[in-house]
Amino acid sequence: MATWRLSLVRSHNRGFSIIEVITAVAILGIGIWAIVALFPKGQNIIRRSGLRQLATQLAHEAISDYLAEPAKLPYAIVPFDPNQVPNRPVLLEPAYILDVRRTYNFVWGEPLDDGRPQGDPNKRVGLVQVGPNQWRAILRFAPVMDANGDNQVDANDIRVYREVRYQRVNTPPSPLDPDFLFHFDPTQNQTVYIKPTNGTRPGGFKVLRVTYTLSNPIGPVQQVTRELYRVPESANNFSLNAAASNVLGVVEEYPIAPTNFTSSGVLSFPNSMPAPSGVTADRLGYLRADYLIDDPVNGGGHWIVETGTTFAAQGGSVFQTTLGGLQNVQVVNLMPPPEWGNSVNPDLTNSNFQNGLIFFPNLPSGTRLRVAYRVEGDWFVQVIKPPEDFQLAPNNDLNAPTPQGFPFERLRWFSTTQSSFQFSPLLAGLNVTVRYRNNMGVQFEEVRSISANGQVNLSQPPNRIDGVFGSSLLIRISGQSMWTQSPPRTKADFVELMTIVPPVQLSQP
Repeated sequence: MATWRLSLVRSHNRGFSIIEVITAVAILGIGIWAIVALFPKGQNIIRRSGLRQLATQLAHEAISDYLAEPAKLPYAIVPFDPNQVPNRPVLLEPAYILDVRRTYNFVWGEPLDDGRPQGDPNKRVGLVQVGPNQWRAILRFAPVMDANGDNQVDANDIRVYREVRYQRVNTPPSPLDPDFLFHFDPTQNQTVYIKPTNGTRPGGFKVLRVTYTLSNPIGPVQQVTRELYRVPESANNFSLNAAASNVLGVVEEYPIAPTNFTSSGVLSFPNSMPAPSGVTADRLGYLRADYLIDDPVNGGGHWIVETGTTFAAQGGSVFQTTLGGLQNVQVVNLMPPPEWGNSVNPDLTNSNFQNGLIFFPNLPSGTRLRVAYRVEGDWFVQVIKPPEDFQLAPNNDLNAPTPQGFPFERLRWFSTTQSSFQFSPLLAGLNVTVRYRNNMGVQFEEVRSISANGQVNLSQPPNRIDGVFGSSLLIRISGQSMWTQSPPRTKADFVELMTIVPPVQLSQP
């Protein structure tokens, strides 16, 4: 009996076999490897999530900043590829974001002054006086780029012009008459007469926007159109693209030269209403600027622009940017005159650009600044805005030639049939507002997205189109390890926000 008990005890204390040990270790190793492998993936997911949140925050801040003062938004903001034909627009499809990164942005018609006199309660945009005979404007977007290829940024890289309304007269203007007059005779329904001039316009030509009613109806479009014409300065007349029953107005984009200009976007003028001499205030429209932003070719990356206030630090104050790794920092003072528009130089020694901390010696805390910078790596912010208003293409043909030197004019054209509109496919994804009436005379206003092939269809067949307006603002942000591959090619590699912008009341007739 004792022998049996001993044997029973021994059987319960027997060890594992070598095979069992190896199997257990292998299973344990696989489990540990799987758990360890999850950590970098989880960290990557957390990092990407944080970057997307940061990009989304930047996008929302940008939209809020631009919509805070919609009256200061440009007529349009359009991307184009500088490596192609000059001023060739770029498709807005973001699937190939590397192509987006290679584009400049053309800011078209940013308002600097709305033409209303100082003190008018309805004035929304105007120059700021900073000293005797010195009035300034600050461009809203990133520093201006070299547009004419002379390897320097100066006033020749920006087009500033005042909209001047022409006065209608009963007979063709003569060389002895005042400037800015026009004559239209319905019996010569494609000819508009103007005063010939000599040496008063740079380049020897006038840029005119003509609003007229069409003699021959084209589809359901309201028979009023507004077209751009580039007319030799010495000409006493020019021909319209189509026969007109009446010319409602002629507006010239008269060139205005600033007295001073900096690449950070500050322009100076000698008075509050720079305009050609001899024109009464009631005939003055907006003062606008056309210019290029971003520099994907020289140095890579797009500029990021932030506004904010500094906080106190020993010996001065500090501005904290959203992103770190700053390069090519440019700072403009936004405090009241006389500081408004002055450049502010940071202390390069005591600033921590890697962490986005910019130190300004002797600058009081609470100073409001505009800071433009590039970021090391691949961060960029891109803003896209469709044209403010759209017009029927000349003879309803989207392929009609544009005036020389103004290729972007085609982006505001559309053609129409009884059932749909055709826009440039380069505007795919953007929104337009269409005001129209149906067969019963009921008025509708619809916001529609332009399809990939450039089409827009309405909910009802239009009997008359009263107007077509751009109505969106797109912000696209990407960079650094948001990208899952190189080059980035998927929508997971960027944040894109679009907001609907109500159509504005156009300043031109």
